[in-house]
Amino acid sequence: MTTSKSISNTIGFAFVVAGLPPLALALGWLTVPSESLPVPLWTMGCGGAALSFAGLSLLIPESLSRPRGLLAALSVTALAILFDWIAFGRVQGGWRFMLDSLMNSLALRQNAAHDVVVLFAVLLTLLALWGWIHWARHMLERDAGTPLKNAGRRRSSKENIE
Repeated sequence: MTTSKSISNTIGFAFVVAGLPPLALALGWLTVPSESLPVPLWTMGCGGAALSFAGLSLLIPESLSRPRGLLAALSVTALAILFDWIAFGRVQGGWRFMLDSLMNSLALRQNAAHDVVVLFAVLLTLLALWGWIHWARHMLERDAGTPLKNAGRRRSSKENIE
C-alpha cells in the first residue's frame, strides 16, 4: 500500500513533534524535578529520539535513501535499547508499574508479561541489527551509473572507433 507524500509528511511531522518534549527533558532544555519522573532521563531521551528519528526518516525525500536508512536504523536501535533495558535490566519505578498494569489488563501472570516484553526486546534487537547491516551494505554499494575509474584515453578512443 502506498501513501501520498502529504500523508507521509504529516505523520513524520507528528512523530518529530511528539519526540521533542521527552528529548528536551532528557537534554536538560526543559526542567522538571527528577523525583517527579518515574523513569530515568536517558530512557526518555531514547524514546524521544526514536520518535524524532522515525519522523525525520519519513520527512527526508526518497531520493536520499542512505540518510533515510541511517535514521530508520537509529530509531529502531533506540526502541531496542528501551525494550532491552525493560526486559533485561533492573525494572524500577514506572516500568514496574507499567508491567503491573499490563499484567492486570491482559490477565497475565508476572512471568507471562515479562516473557512478552523479552520477546519484543529480542525481536527489536534483531530488527535493529538487520537495519544496520542493510544500511552498511547500502553504503558500500556503488551506484550503477558511476564508473569506479576513468575510462582513459586508450579505452575512449577504442569506443569512438567502433
